[in-house]
Formats: sequence, C-alpha cells, structure tokens
Amino acid sequence: MPTSASLCSSRDNSGVARDRRAGKASLRYDWHTVSRTSRALAVAVATALSASCSLFTSFDGVGDQVPADATSSDTLSSGGEGGQGNGEGGDGGGGRDGSRDGRADSSDGSTCLGLQCQQVACPDGGTTTVSGTVRDPAKANPVYDAIVYVPNGPVGPMPQGASCDRCGVPPSGDPLVVALTASDGTFTLTNMPVGTNIPLVIQVGRWRRQVAIPIVSACAANRIANADLTRLPKDHTEGDIPHIAIATGATDAIECVLRRMGVADMEFTDSTGAGRIHIYQGTGGVTAGAGTQLSTALWSDATLLAKYDMVAAACDAVNPATQPPPPASLLNVADFTAQGGRLLGTHFQYKWVSLGPAPLPSSATFVTAGAAPANPLSVSVETTFPKGEALAEWLVDVDASTTKGTLSLAAARADVTATHAPSSAWLTATTPQIVPYFSFDSPFGADAGAACGKTAIADFHFETPVAGATLFPAECAAGPMTANDLAAEFALFDLSACVQDDTKAPQPPPTQ
Repeated sequence: MPTSASLCSSRDNSGVARDRRAGKASLRYDWHTVSRTSRALAVAVATALSASCSLFTSFDGVGDQVPADATSSDTLSSGGEGGQGNGEGGDGGGGRDGSRDGRADSSDGSTCLGLQCQQVACPDGGTTTVSGTVRDPAKANPVYDAIVYVPNGPVGPMPQGASCDRCGVPPSGDPLVVALTASDGTFTLTNMPVGTNIPLVIQVGRWRRQVAIPIVSACAANRIANADLTRLPKDHTEGDIPHIAIATGATDAIECVLRRMGVADMEFTDSTGAGRIHIYQGTGGVTAGAGTQLSTALWSDATLLAKYDMVAAACDAVNPATQPPPPASLLNVADFTAQGGRLLGTHFQYKWVSLGPAPLPSSATFVTAGAAPANPLSVSVETTFPKGEALAEWLVDVDASTTKGTLSLAAARADVTATHAPSSAWLTATTPQIVPYFSFDSPFGADAGAACGKTAIADFHFETPVAGATLFPAECAAGPMTANDLAAEFALFDLSACVQDDTKAPQPPPTQ
C-alpha cells in the first residue's frame, strides 16, 4: 500500500487521471482498474490521509478538509436536493436518465465519468454547495433567470442568428449540476464536484461566460465572493455576447444602455466591423462611423436581419401614421421574430406590431401618437405573473424603485392602452390607462411549445441622447443609470433568455 507521502505526491488536487477514449478526453479515477473492495479500501485510506495531503484548500474562508466520514462519489453519492425554482439547486447532478446517484447511468456506482468522480457523499445527509451572485458586465446589477451550471463535457459554440431557443433543453456541455438565479441574481449549486479549478458556465440566452472556481471544498458551503468571477462578459474575448443590431434614433439611445451595463466600446461597430453590436442609423440617430448603413437597409433585407440574435429599434420621432414602413419590411421583421429573433422597440417603433401582418396588431390596442402623460409618471409593475413579480423585486434591489410594485417612469407615452392574450403587460398605469411595456412570444398566438422568438414594446424612451451628438458614444450621457435605464436592462436580459410560458415560474434546465 502506498505511504502517506507517496499519496500526497502522486495525486493532484482533483484526484483524477487523464484518460483518452475514442479520441475524446475524459476524467476518470485511477482506481477504476482495481476491484470494488480495493476501491473501498482506497477511499478509506484517502479519507484518513486527506488532512495531511491537504487535498482541499479553503475557498472564500471555507474549511479545507474532507470530513472524516465523507466518501468518494465513486462508491456513494449524496445526490442532489432537487430544483426549487430560481436560486435553488438544480437537479443536483442527476445522471442522463435522471438518477440521483451522480452517475451517467443508473448503475450501482461502480463507474463514473469526468467530474462525477469528484462528487462526494457527505455525513448526515449534507452536500457540497457553491453559491454566488450573477451580475451584468459592469458588476453593478444582478441578473435574473441566468443559468449557472458545471459542464461535464465540452461546451460547444453558441448558435448564430435567429433560431429557436426554448427553455427546458439542457445547455451545451453535458451539465452535471444546474441552477437558476433569483431576482437578486443569487444562485446555489448543490452536490458540487470537489477540487480545484472546477469549470462554471454562466448563461442568459446568448450571453455566456465560462470561468473556473479556484477551489471547492467538500461538504461545505462554498461562496464565491469575487464579483468579477460571476459577471457576464464585457467583450467577445471574455465570452459570448448576443449579435445585436441597433437602429439608432433621434429621441432614444438604446446603445447607451448596453454601454452602461458594461459592454465595452469595442463591441459597437458598423455592420462590417468585428463588434457584436452593429449600429444602423435611423432618422436623427448617431452612427458608428462613415461606413454605417441606414436602418432602412436592415429592415428591407430578410437575410441580413436573420444574421442577428436581437434587433433593438430606438424611437426615431417618425410618426407611423404618416410614414409607415414598407409592407415588405413589416413582413421581414415579423418573420425574423417568428424564426427566433428578438425585437425590442421603443415608442414609435410599436409600428412593427401595430402595422405588422395579422395577427400581430391584435396583441394590443394602439392609439397612434397618443398624447404624452405626466412626466414622470407613476406606473405599476404587474406582479400577477412570476416574471412580473421578479421585475418588481429587482427594481427595488437596484434602487430604481422605493416601493415594490411601483416605478416612476420618465418620458412615458400613451400609444398602447391595453394588451390582449397571450401578451404580457409588465408596466401599467390608470391615469391615463396605458401599458408602457408589454411583450409576447413570437409568432404571436402560436401553440404552446411552438414559439421561437420574442417581441417587446417599450412605450417610453430609455435614454435621451446628448444634443448634437452624431458619432457613438458622444450621445451617451454621463452619470448613474436612471430608473428608465434599469427597467431597460431587465428587459434586454429577459428578451435574451430562452422562450417559455411566462405564466409559470422559470425552472432550471435538465441535466444530461
């Protein structure tokens, strides 16, 4: 039997060896080559020697040793605690068939694959957890409904362009343990694999960042205190950012909201640039330089539209009653969202819905160029559906609202007076009776499970451009985010997220 010193010197912190099978790297325990009796003995020896070997070191102030009666998951797994909705553990590391023993199948535990081999059974029904808070690229605000998971396989490239992205599908990378973030951005992963440099993926739609947790200590509540570790990417060198087209406008600056959220300036380019956010010039809007195309070129080209994950159209002060878009452009935009694209329009950009092909106009009641209400306007946050409740909590958490369920909204308009199912009204007011923000899955009225994209109309301005500015980012005002900006940030991340029935609370995706 090897000595304590030889064990300490021959094993790395993860306790695994590299093994190539069918040309694909996987992580497997060395003791798979010996009998189950020998493995059990090896577990006992490794456990007894864990303190001297210092296999697990402290992470964020957590203890650094394996409990004396904790065993390797190669012989016994504690299983997960099960998903409880946002912020709770996901499936806790169930196998591909839903088994709770931390295995890739429902075997007796004699085999394991990859990071499953680093899950451990804890005494008294305990478990190893990792918790933290997901924030936007600026590390300023929490992100709701983000998927957080440990991959047990290679994470593939992100799909590009308009395509279906429905909830309930395992994310890329053969996830071992999964959780969703709550309205305050917090998450807890249970039955975590133990060791050093444990991979972690943070994802909201096509926002995605892959990081490594320095140390996960066994049978402990590991907390990630470093906010830089759990934020979304600032630029494409740090991770995935949705491919977004922005149609700029004279009275709104959607691009500045993304910039305030922490997206680096390098990502804002014209349509030929390498940035993930392409600027198209709308009436009175800024450009990204001499090569910037007009927004009309975007709307008129179905193939160009389909290259983007999301299109955000800022109010351009062009009254749709007097200057409606061409019918071909209206159809292109409707097709874009039906194929999985995401559309966000502010104020007069409601025209893509009110004038769009049937049944889009039936999603709400529109009053063309309605009179502007009081400024600012006190509006209600609708909490009759789970995501509306989350928005109300989130607005208080980020100091955009002092009273849960209310919001002081600047530059509100009165062009949408009611919504019709299956549209979701997020913000409403009674004096006058208006709906400043609503959304629906696209195509509108599709059967459950058939929707691919999302459409949202904000009948208010996000941010007023600095007067006279013609080149990004000169139009972006200095100072902290306003209540309008913050409401817009929540909307942008929600639009990015996978498509689901919004009358139900989001659930963690299944593991494989």
